[in-house]
Amino acid sequence: MCGGNLIITKKTSNRGRPQTAYICATQHTRGKTECTNNLGVPCTELTDAVLDQLKTFFLDPARFGALLVEEIQEHEKAPEALAQQRRDVAAQIARLDGERSRRSRSTWTA
Repeated sequence: MCGGNLIITKKTSNRGRPQTAYICATQHTRGKTECTNNLGVPCTELTDAVLDQLKTFFLDPARFGALLVEEIQEHEKAPEALAQQRRDVAAQIARLDGERSRRSRSTWTA
């Protein structure tokens, strides 16, 4: 609701059993004026849902293959990007050397 982070807290159920749940950190620390979400999500439910999504994504061969291809392409781009960065830095150094040279000459002639 508010976009705040979730934190884990221990609660006691209506039957007196201890539970852990994720709750809104903003509501917990700043109160209802900052966030009206006073509900929590049981840790096991949220953890299971997240793990299911991760398994679906990473254990699907097609998705995993696409992810690997994307990473390989990014790594292949990296040498060219690094070479361009080196050229840019070399150009900046040359420009600064020229400027330093001009300033030192103007100091001697003044």
